[in-house]
Amino acid sequence: MIDILQYLGSLILILHKLPQMYRTFKNKDTLKDLSLLKFSGGVVGGLFMLSWALYTYNWGVVALNMFHIVYESFNLGFIVRSIRRKKNE
Repeated sequence: MIDILQYLGSLILILHKLPQMYRTFKNKDTLKDLSLLKFSGGVVGGLFMLSWALYTYNWGVVALNMFHIVYESFNLGFIVRSIRRKKNE
C-alpha cells in the first residue's frame, strides 16, 4: 500500500510540472522572469535525491527525480539561451 502512495505521489508531481514545461517551451524567447539559480539548484538537488533513491531502491522517487532533472535541465537550457541571446543584441 505504501508503494502505491509513493508511485501515485510521484505521478502527480510529474503531471503538475508539465504545464510549466509547456509554457517555458512556448515562451522560450522571453524567459526573464525565471531564475537561473533556482533551476541550477534544482538540477543539483535532483541529482542528490536520485543518488539516494538509487541507493535505497526507491523506484518511485527514482522516476520522479529523473523527470525532475530533465524538467529542470530543459528550463535551464532555455534560460541560458535567452541570456546569451540578450547579450548578443
